[in-house]
Amino acid sequence: MSEKRFPEDKLKELLTRICGVARKALALDGCTIFFLEADGETLMPMAADMTEFAEESLSTPIKVNNSFTGQSVRAGQALIFNDAGVIPGGFHIPGTPEETDERLLTSPFKVDNRVYGAICLRRKGPFFIGAELALVDSFTAYLGETLETFYLFQNIQAKIDELKKEENSLAVEEYYSRALDNIENAAIITKKGIIEFANDSAAKLFSVQKEKLVFGTIAGFVHNDDRERAFEHHIGWKFDDGFPHFYLIRITDKERYQKQVKVNALAIMWEGEPAVLNFLTDVTER
Repeated sequence: MSEKRFPEDKLKELLTRICGVARKALALDGCTIFFLEADGETLMPMAADMTEFAEESLSTPIKVNNSFTGQSVRAGQALIFNDAGVIPGGFHIPGTPEETDERLLTSPFKVDNRVYGAICLRRKGPFFIGAELALVDSFTAYLGETLETFYLFQNIQAKIDELKKEENSLAVEEYYSRALDNIENAAIITKKGIIEFANDSAAKLFSVQKEKLVFGTIAGFVHNDDRERAFEHHIGWKFDDGFPHFYLIRITDKERYQKQVKVNALAIMWEGEPAVLNFLTDVTER
């Protein structure tokens, strides 16, 4: 496995690419992703993709209480402002022209069930319609999962840094194995569909000894009705696109209990070959 980190600049690159996908899918003039600051009042621009004025947009924080994007954060849902250029309540970014035919669709996204930021989609001319809200919901859901995967991976890197201070002669795979064994999240590493590594939390999730997971597959645990979909997710994910991936499946553990599991996956290298680091979370309704 390579020691390549998942740094802040990589996160910003991913967020910018998500903005680009949103722009193409919704024929936008611009897309900006904001993070909500700790004060709960400031939205800090983190990434943008737009036809012009990207620099001005990225250098200007906005306030929750005097912006259309902030209104969606306060409401906790996506909102459409098809008359954003003429109605009060918006925020004008310095250095950009005032538009009278500007349309906005803004939506918050969550990490760990709390609002973490918002996405602002902008275009001139065509009105946003209600049918586009479902697509935006998929973008915000993906945003939340991307950030969750990012922070899980950063947690692993922090533990590796601690290990390296104590022991600096381990193989790279050993550093990662030890780090993954010391987190609460269930984690497995798969290569060509075969489990190369599983931590104690994964063994607990599947109700099986850890050693019996390695060199097997999770196919035998996946609910019959979800196997085809899980396979499609696995083979349909392009390793080289740089995006984290997530999906829900049902599993049946060795004790015959059925569980709903969320999988957050990230492409990595393991022993010099492409592999997948999977974080698994039991989201079964109790």
